[in-house]
Amino acid sequence: MGKIYLKNTYTALCLLILFQSCESDVDFKEGESAPQMVVNAIVNANDEKKLLKLSESVFVFGDQKPKPVENAELHLKINGVSAPLTFEETKEYHRYYSFQSDLTPGDKVEISGKSPEHNAIYGADHVPEPAEITNLKTEWFTGKADKKSYLRTLITIRDKPGEKNYYRIVIRQKDYYEVNGDYEPDWLQCDLHVDQEPLFNYIPATPWSENPDRYHIFSDELMDGKEYTLNVYVQMDKDNLWGANPQTFIKAEIHTLSENIYSIIYPIICTAC
Repeated sequence: MGKIYLKNTYTALCLLILFQSCESDVDFKEGESAPQMVVNAIVNANDEKKLLKLSESVFVFGDQKPKPVENAELHLKINGVSAPLTFEETKEYHRYYSFQSDLTPGDKVEISGKSPEHNAIYGADHVPEPAEITNLKTEWFTGKADKKSYLRTLITIRDKPGEKNYYRIVIRQKDYYEVNGDYEPDWLQCDLHVDQEPLFNYIPATPWSENPDRYHIFSDELMDGKEYTLNVYVQMDKDNLWGANPQTFIKAEIHTLSENIYSIIYPIICTAC
């Protein structure tokens, strides 16, 4: 394999509770609630521009349709100091704003807002400390049942003691071929296998992912303040279908989730055979 890029990553999640019932029909229109403002953010500390998404939430059983929030006033504070927000664009019923302030572990981030048609909103969190990646090993093996090639990734992380954290891991792949020329391929997210890693069987009160094969979440309760080596793997063919062996890059991201689920990214670049 070629170079392997590792990233310690904080990321934000949005939780969606799904339920269904077929017992009876109920008319909820009489108690229909007013639309609310919602702000979501995935903040990457390595990006010069960090985005916030402003949306309108409406009653799921009503006839209302979400629309862009007009004349909104949004305010961002970092450690109590106001930070400028810049309007970027409107897509469907979402409005996007950006800021360029640096974020470091321990920073307090506050977002507040209001509009003439919505109640005021407020949210705050502290940027968590990232787990430290201390070692990386990769190895090939062949599946006993399907005879396919797999790449095992052994990532050792050191957890910060005394903090209740959740983590998730993402593996991405990028292939370079001689025929690509100056074309820059995209990072493609891999389906991740964790059946040989017992840590993922112990995830109490952990937010669930929308795609369990792409995002696997685990708690630090079994490794609080210690080092732990994650044993995960992806299906990857050693030889290309066209007989051309590409230069392959693998990027492993460790996402550290704070209790209120803010996000930040710290990269560590390593090489491995």
